[in-house]
Amino acid sequence: MPIFRRFLHKGGATAIWQTSESVDELHALFLKSTTADAPAYATLASDKRRKEWLAERLLLRCAFLRCDDIGHRADGSPYLTAGGAHVSISHSGPFVALSLSAAARIGIDLEQRGPRALRLREKFLSPGEYGYDEPEDAETAALTAWSAKEAAFKLFGRPGISLKNGIRLTHAAGYGASVDLKAELCDGTARAIVNCRLFEQFVFTRATFLPDVT
Repeated sequence: MPIFRRFLHKGGATAIWQTSESVDELHALFLKSTTADAPAYATLASDKRRKEWLAERLLLRCAFLRCDDIGHRADGSPYLTAGGAHVSISHSGPFVALSLSAAARIGIDLEQRGPRALRLREKFLSPGEYGYDEPEDAETAALTAWSAKEAAFKLFGRPGISLKNGIRLTHAAGYGASVDLKAELCDGTARAIVNCRLFEQFVFTRATFLPDVT
């Protein structure tokens, strides 16, 4: 189970794994890392969801040396059953990303590269926003904007809010492989900084509240 990427943040860290194992191989690895199988695993209906479930827990154990489980709140957001840190998780294609933060709530997203975000940008971006009409590498800009809004959506914790009409993105700092965007709820009640890291195979984004927002 090689870790594809691992990097530190202020107060936490992120690990990203490119899964190539089958469901059975992942399950065997999971059983080696715990004393008993988890009843919840047997209730999962699809191989896709089983792979995601197993990959999340193996990443937590191997990258962060934590053997507690991952639960989900009523709104679907994850939490560590033993507490002690905030967690955010994202899946795209064969990749799974998991971030922990000791002190502050976080939201992450990972999007495998492809043209879909550019084709669908009218559905999640408005004219004038970052990523709507960038003069260079429009495909990467649209994908970055999509991922940034998804990360901010998780951070803000407002189920049902529209990515297009509820969250607005503006450029904050940086160019090239590392960009910071500002994400703000359109009602003005919450703002975040979203750090965007561009890799050859995917875009990874991590949202945290701005210091003056709780």
